Amino acid sequence: NMSSSSSSRELPLEAAVGFSGSVANGFHLHPDGKRRVYPLGDTIVVAPLPQPSRNEDVQEDPSDRSSASFLHGHAGEITALTISKSGRFIASAERVSSGIADVIVWEEDVAVKSTYKEARRLSLHTSHVVALAFSEDERSLASVGGETDERVIMWDVHSGTALCGSPIPSGGKVCAVAFLHHSNTTFITAGEFVVSKWSYDDTNKRLSHDSLNLGTLKRHILSIAIDEGDDYAYLGTSSADILIVFLPRSVLKESFTLKRHISQGVLSLTLARNALLVGAGDGSLTLLSRKAKAEKILEFVSCRDISESGLTSVAVARTA
Repeated sequence: NMSSSSSSRELPLEAAVGFSGSVANGFHLHPDGKRRVYPLGDTIVVAPLPQPSRNEDVQEDPSDRSSASFLHGHAGEITALTISKSGRFIASAERVSSGIADVIVWEEDVAVKSTYKEARRLSLHTSHVVALAFSEDERSLASVGGETDERVIMWDVHSGTALCGSPIPSGGKVCAVAFLHHSNTTFITAGEFVVSKWSYDDTNKRLSHDSLNLGTLKRHILSIAIDEGDDYAYLGTSSADILIVFLPRSVLKESFTLKRHISQGVLSLTLARNALLVGAGDGSLTLLSRKAKAEKILEFVSCRDISESGLTSVAVARTA
């Protein structure tokens, strides 16, 4: 699935940790740089990160398994998982056959730093929650319900209170959510033909949204990444495109296609320094350079096959 030009500039692989899971962006590196966090059925695993050996293959230390923490509390399979910037909080959500689909906020145990305990149980969504995101300051949490729920809810993390909720915009399901870096009241949701910028008004206790202008483009958006300055939102699509939206004006800046290099959609987007890492449905990992002030923001660097199945998560150390 790679062109000859991409194979000549192959992305070097130093080490990889395998994770077999269908939860979008479900695998996380803990901000302490020593642990990994991921869902396993109805359980969350917090485990030491395997270290590369001298031959650069990741080696699993058997003793690491005994020091892993397993967080139990969900009645159904976990469908969304996120971790806060400092690592103090983890949020997870589930799918159930009927009734309330809980969102659980886990807080790091002060007495036992290697594990977490349930701090809040947020019980307003029904059936299925598809996406979660913390604000940068860890005060707010946004959750997005699935097709039978179709609501966006913003929560106060510390009290567990629902600040406000709203139906998702009509016209398509929502698949992803991300807060702006410099606001705990503004976030982006995206999905099938719909991209919205949400703002919470604390004075009037109101959650409102504006649609982002994508022009004539109709895309099913699977993933979101927002740059450090909140200038651009990168939106990965099922048709192997990346749409770049200029957030201050809510308009489309650029549409960058990866169809020459990948054969399926963009499942995950991760920013790293002046680069964008793209995990695709065909199991490939693509490296793009970012130049915010250039006429063309994204430039292809390299691509390589990583997995035989879709690359649902790409995690980088916070110093990367």
